[in-house]
Amino acid sequence: IEVKEIDLNAEFEKLIRNAQNSTSYEALSIVAEQLLNLLMLKQRDLFLKQQKQQNSKNKANGFYEKELAYLFGLLNLNVHKDRELLFHPSILPDKWKN
Repeated sequence: IEVKEIDLNAEFEKLIRNAQNSTSYEALSIVAEQLLNLLMLKQRDLFLKQQKQQNSKNKANGFYEKELAYLFGLLNLNVHKDRELLFHPSILPDKWKN
């Protein structure tokens, strides 16, 4: 499986469209959730690119779902992972990085 590049402009356009018809709190939650998911995905892709340069055979391996409480409620996050379980998104709380 080859890692494909993420089109950040297209992802941000989707994010804005999803938030436009929501209340301000809902919109903030939508934007925060999607932005965090996108950041974690991009961070994993960069991690795997570095791994490949080091001749590693490590690959993307989906994600697991996790809820993160914040000021306006819960965010449903997709925490992306790799096959060798070496990748840990830097934006997550330390207790999730075990």
